[in-house]
Amino acid sequence: MVAHVLRLRLDLLIGALRGDRRRVTRHAIALVLLVVAVGVVCAGILSLRTAPDDVAFAVTMIGCSALTLGFFVAAIVGGADDQLDPRRFAVFGATPRATAWATLPASVISVPVLGVVVVAAALATMWIAHGATTAVAVASAVLGVLTCMLFAKIALAIVGLVLRDRRSRELTGVFLIAMLVVVVPVVVFLASLEWRGEVPSALTQAVDVLAPTPLGAAWSLPARELTGSFAAPLLVAVVTLLAQTALWLWLVDRLLTTTER
Repeated sequence: MVAHVLRLRLDLLIGALRGDRRRVTRHAIALVLLVVAVGVVCAGILSLRTAPDDVAFAVTMIGCSALTLGFFVAAIVGGADDQLDPRRFAVFGATPRATAWATLPASVISVPVLGVVVVAAALATMWIAHGATTAVAVASAVLGVLTCMLFAKIALAIVGLVLRDRRSRELTGVFLIAMLVVVVPVVVFLASLEWRGEVPSALTQAVDVLAPTPLGAAWSLPARELTGSFAAPLLVAVVTLLAQTALWLWLVDRLLTTTER
């Protein structure tokens, strides 16, 4: 079932660039804008390779926390229509748990998630240049991407349970996510040019608040490794991922066993 869902997801992704000319043009423009947005963000992240550790940490923590929150908010506010809604696979006769696990790998194959994968790769490269180990930088990237993806899946499942009539399509969420990916990190990075190597105290406090939360724990791992306080954020990141997975399994069970009214 997993292989079938993966093939279906690839077909849906390619199919987004097929159809009538107006629809294809709209999707192509959205894709180009997102590619440009991700490119700008990655360029900004890589430019932090020579910045002081605390400046790099502040910029990336604010931006990545906003990105993680954006995946949850965009899925709800944007009214996205989940193409991998578990209810669409009820005809296979699989159990809710099997359906939940089958649709998760395919969820990685989406434009927003692939965009975050690229951003996470840039972050890992930047932190390795600061002295973080490759293993920790890669683990941070993987945990961060999975956390974002599961937040989106959970939000879409909640919307599916609460709101039956969803008017917008998936690219609405893509636009909102693109704005969060670009605007917050870039503005903060440009503001950092005036810091003269020091992070403003107010921003330091915000970073300290965000770093141990589910929004920032995974992204904070490389920086925390450099300061020797690695264990706590790793625990938060892993527990967050486990809690998200458990909640996703429960929501899929509700989706497949609850009768629409």
